[in-house]
Amino acid sequence: QRLVSTQYSTLAKTDLGLRVYNIPGITQYQKALAFQREKRELLKSAKDNKRENAAAENDTLILLEHNPVYTLGKNSDVENCRFDINSHSEDYEVHIVERGGEVTYHGPGQIVGYTILDLDNHKKDLHWFLREVEEVIIRVLDTYGIIGSRHEAYTGVWVGDEKIAAIGLSASRWITMHGFSLNVSPSMSDFDRIIPCGIDDPTKSVTSIHHILSRTGTSSDALPSVSQVRERIIEQFATRFQFHTVYYHNHLEKKASLFFL
Repeated sequence: QRLVSTQYSTLAKTDLGLRVYNIPGITQYQKALAFQREKRELLKSAKDNKRENAAAENDTLILLEHNPVYTLGKNSDVENCRFDINSHSEDYEVHIVERGGEVTYHGPGQIVGYTILDLDNHKKDLHWFLREVEEVIIRVLDTYGIIGSRHEAYTGVWVGDEKIAAIGLSASRWITMHGFSLNVSPSMSDFDRIIPCGIDDPTKSVTSIHHILSRTGTSSDALPSVSQVRERIIEQFATRFQFHTVYYHNHLEKKASLFFL
């Protein structure tokens, strides 16, 4: 475990702390899902016990990359999958989870961010939270000279008619779970097996940071790495949500009791 305290923002109204699990390599989807659920239950327990500052201590951002996996929200339309979700494949996994939204793809070269925050410490408004997560991504893109925006009809972050980041959330007792995915350099062909986010519109497509920068003349050796983009996400996330202190971890602990330090 690497634990570092970093001051990212001087604008914090209270001394909120954020735990960032910046996980190297590839993480199995089920392992990350179980970890999210443990963290959420820990926050619920802290609220029940009214432990002083417990919720603030345990707000969490998990950043990682997955093995190829397609995930569907609880109300997703399986018709948006161009394959049989019940068939077995050595190339990818399929999971139906409790988040909102339609089918999406995760895989190497894409940053997945899981947000386990107690909105009692921020603003008890899920629509506000979704817009704030979008704003974090927009600001990250801006640091690379990419103009990201919201679409009036769809969630996520767009560059023109190309979607670069997807967002799917769930919440229980104002504690959020799941989060966002930002395409840095994934295999774009893996999106061909689905209608991403259920947007069946031939004028809309999916893109990535590398794709956009490459077509604007950025040389391959100047393209940002996934790890570099992760650091910018951490900085923008901490600033936007006014976290005063950021604690780093580089692996997922097995027991939730270890989160109280």
